[in-house]
Amino acid sequence: MILFKRRAKYFVLFVGLIAFTFSGMNWHVWFAAWIAPVLLLYFARNSKWTEYLILFLGIGIGSALSKSAENLSGIFLIYITTGVSYGLLHTLPFVLDKLLVKKGIRFYSTLVFPSAVVFTEFALSLGIGIWGNSAIAQFPNTNFIQITSLFGIFGISFMVAWLASVLNWVVINGQDTRRIWSGLIIYGFVFSAVLLFGFLRTSISQAERKTVKVAALVGETDIHQVFEKWEEEIIGLSNNYDAEIPGDVFSDSMALNSLVSRTEEAVSNGARIVVWNEISLFLRSSQLDSLVSQVKEICMRERAFVLLAVLVKEAGDLPRPLNNQSILIKPSGEIAWTYLKSFLNPLEAMVINKGKGPIPYIDTEYGRIANAICADLDLSGYISQIGKKSIDLLLVPAFDWEEITPYHSHMAAFAAIQYGVPIIRANGKGIVAFYGYRGEVLKQNNTLNSDSKILYMEMPLDSTTTVYSSIGNLFVYVLMLFLLIATGLRIGKRTDL
Repeated sequence: MILFKRRAKYFVLFVGLIAFTFSGMNWHVWFAAWIAPVLLLYFARNSKWTEYLILFLGIGIGSALSKSAENLSGIFLIYITTGVSYGLLHTLPFVLDKLLVKKGIRFYSTLVFPSAVVFTEFALSLGIGIWGNSAIAQFPNTNFIQITSLFGIFGISFMVAWLASVLNWVVINGQDTRRIWSGLIIYGFVFSAVLLFGFLRTSISQAERKTVKVAALVGETDIHQVFEKWEEEIIGLSNNYDAEIPGDVFSDSMALNSLVSRTEEAVSNGARIVVWNEISLFLRSSQLDSLVSQVKEICMRERAFVLLAVLVKEAGDLPRPLNNQSILIKPSGEIAWTYLKSFLNPLEAMVINKGKGPIPYIDTEYGRIANAICADLDLSGYISQIGKKSIDLLLVPAFDWEEITPYHSHMAAFAAIQYGVPIIRANGKGIVAFYGYRGEVLKQNNTLNSDSKILYMEMPLDSTTTVYSSIGNLFVYVLMLFLLIATGLRIGKRTDL
């Protein structure tokens, strides 16, 4: 009997780790994200401390397999470090649950594990953004994910982890039918309220929606191919910022003329806002000056806003040689802003200047328009400016790759829900998409499967103010306070949860 129970427990662990692996970046199966914590928590609660090493190793391997899609270099060491770091952090909630939940009789003990999960996800978000957050896998569940507008993406993490804790609490209290039904009713009521809120939020629509015709443009430059071909020369800039690099690295006149022509085509077809994808071109400063002059003429002639997005070798007084920047040109021909990307990966940070300024915005006849670049959306603390500034439309040049498609696009949709803002995401490689303020895909095109270079949309201008925009991460802080109180009570042996 003991051997059977031991084998059953390890079978539960194995299935739980499979589910954990399939709820990551590489495979984001929504129901796997619900199954994994239920089974892993069961294993953790029925294991000795020495068996937690097996749990950590399993989560580490699962993380190395499923949470490393952003590893473009293919360096094996990065898979190892990803596995170890995610493994340690994702094992922490199980450790805290083991330390704090002893008897597991009281229903409020079920809040320990989800609170620990949210704490872990929040801590990760401060460093690498919401990359790897299993909540992203819930994107297909439109009504459920609207809770993001109340508590941010961490509301999803809480509900998923709380179910795992409640089901394990049911197992512990299985003989007390009255107790377990009361607990299930509490969770069921909260979950139903979440779904009802989501249903109402996605069902209610404005009778008359003001729209503006917009266009997302895709350039010819594939920065990944450029880097692969000229890796030595580009990385060499990190050691010598004044070093010359071959002229072939930069976009040629054909690439420039192609994007200018597409911009003219888009505005001639009625687009009043045009957004280029991230690093549509790799330019010298002299090339940029000429390009801006041409686009200014188009904007003045057609009365349109155009957001250019380029990589430029001209640091000026800045410490590094390259700028990943976007430039918004107004119908008057004036430059509204020049914005530098703020969230850089370590490789980018070697040669590209990190933006430190606030997210720029401008009030227009189409509402308040703002701009962020690609991964800037992933850093919740930084992108929270959108809600604080009451942005009506967010322009996002981006550049993904196959391994993070459509995961990274879905991450952008959660930003739309959190701050109640429609998003135009012009993507050079992957999914070009227009999102409504409820995170719904209004229109999209996958450039990996299509040669289309212009995507049009009659964009509804119906942003809204969300609770999350007002309270920020208050929900997270309340859960962290609960953990502190539970820890204090446990240390003082005042109560057994």
